[in-house]
This record gives sequence, structure tokens and C-alpha cells, in this order.
Amino acid sequence: MIILDHDTASIVLVIRGTFSIKDVVMDVVCEDAEFLDGFAHSGFLNGSRMLLSKCSSVLERALCDNFGYGLVVCGHSMGGSVSIMVTMTLLSSSSSLLPPGVGVRCVALGPAPVFRIPGARGVITDDDYRDKVHIFINDKDVVPRLSLGSVAQLLRVLRELDGLGLSLDQQLAVIMRRRDEDTETNRARVRDIVNTGSQDRFPFLYHPGSVFWLRSSVSPGARARVTVSRVTEEEAEIIAESLGISETMVSDHIHTAYRENFGRVQS
Repeated sequence: MIILDHDTASIVLVIRGTFSIKDVVMDVVCEDAEFLDGFAHSGFLNGSRMLLSKCSSVLERALCDNFGYGLVVCGHSMGGSVSIMVTMTLLSSSSSLLPPGVGVRCVALGPAPVFRIPGARGVITDDDYRDKVHIFINDKDVVPRLSLGSVAQLLRVLRELDGLGLSLDQQLAVIMRRRDEDTETNRARVRDIVNTGSQDRFPFLYHPGSVFWLRSSVSPGARARVTVSRVTEEEAEIIAESLGISETMVSDHIHTAYRENFGRVQS
């Protein structure tokens, strides 16, 4: 969908995301393909190329008809991931899809990690991406943590935890934070598995750009309070590499959850 926003002098390209969380997982667990100076998620890359081939002429005409307007590419979930790939393509020096002098920005809500540079770990520090690609993560949303590498890492942890041979009672004791000597020993063993070691068969993908975290807190008798903070590069690396498990990891990803929390942001 292409929208004219006269208030901000912008042409807005909106890319719809996947609705089913099952489809999200299937879309995310995908291999890499060469892209620019690194590797990108092949599914999102193909999606961005198909989208640009279909709408480039319409975009060019809209930008030419509205001289001085910039382009904003945005999307949620898989649409957010594709919007990042589209923006990276348009920002590349080889791109000739935009009229001269037209700026492009990206706003991605809950996207999966999409890009990596061989031999480098973590976020991509290119100034263009940092300044022009803004990625928002709502609370415990699981999708910004999903890639082939992080799923493989979770499976490694689960396999090694299963290898401990803990009974159901022992597992519950660890979770319920019992303080007896045997449980403390088991808890230490679990902690070692979770915190040490990493699978090295599948590379991790990362978020190219600035990452912002929407965090909500609720005080008794008060309306939920939401703050938005820019995370450090180290935090962004942890997000992309750690597939955290939480009760709200799916519900925090739903587009309405993003809309509600943006409406509750405290200045």
C-alpha cells in the first residue's frame, strides 16, 4: 500500500506482515543469501525484490509528482523485515530506483533479524542504517529474536538440559526456586548450560539499524506506563541471539499490542 502523507511530506510504503505465528516461524527459519557486503535472510530478500519490481514505477511517479517528499518504508512482523531489506536496497550505492535527492527512512515493528556481515558479530554499524532504519520491539515479542541461528541455539540448550536427566519434581524445584542443596546444585547445572556455549553450525542474523525497546510497567491502581528507549549495540546482539521464552512472547508481537503500547508511551 502506498500512502501520501502531506503533513510530513512523505510517500509511505506500507508492507503488511504475516498474521499467523506458525507462518512467522516457518518464514524465519530460512537460509541466507548473498546481499550487499554480507548475507541476508533469503526469504525476506526475495520478498523485497518482488515488491520493488511490482511497485517501483508507482513509487517513482508518486515521488516525481510530489517534489520534495521523502520516502518512508514501514511494516510489521514479516512486513517489517521486508521493509528493512527494501530500505537497505534503496540506500545502496548501486540503487537507481529513487529519483535524485529523495531521502528514504524505515520504520520496522517487530521484525525478525535479517542481515549479517561475515566475521562480524552484532548490529551493523553503518551510519546510514543507524540513522535511517529504526526498529521497534514491544516488550517480550519473540519474533525479533527469531532466526535459524537462534532457533538452533534454543534446540542445543533444550537437548543439553534433557541430558541432565532431571525428574519432573527436580525440574519444578528449579523453576519454583527451592533452596535445598540438591536443587541449588541442579540450578547451577542448568545455569551453566544456558549461559555457556553456543551452537556454531548456523550463523546468527542481526538487526541493521537503531533498535528501540517499548517496555511497559503497571503500578497497582494505575494505567500501564510505556517507555521507549534505544538499546545499546550489546543489547541488540543479545536480543538477536537469545530466543527468550515468556508468557507474552506471542501476544506482545500482535500488531494491536504495538498500537496500544505506542498509545501509552510516556514522554
